[in-house]
Amino acid sequence: MPNARERSKAKFILTQIAEKEGIEVNAQDLKTRGQLLAHQYGVSFEKKMSELEQKHAISQVQEEVLIGKVLDFLSSNANVETSSEQAVNS
Repeated sequence: MPNARERSKAKFILTQIAEKEGIEVNAQDLKTRGQLLAHQYGVSFEKKMSELEQKHAISQVQEEVLIGKVLDFLSSNANVETSSEQAVNS
């Protein structure tokens, strides 16, 4: 399990990629995530969003959505190449 320093580094790198690639969290992204959280906790969307606002956790949810979008971006744009030496040793 990564320690706090490694998580901070990863978060920093992913947010830098988001900035460079113009990846942002819009209102619909936040609403979708809020609906998912509400469903998971068995509460209404309004109640869940109210709880998040009271706990000042909206920015954390936005960050989670952003990181997810960056990881999706990286997955869909990844080009994996193996050298002939790696292919022989596999």
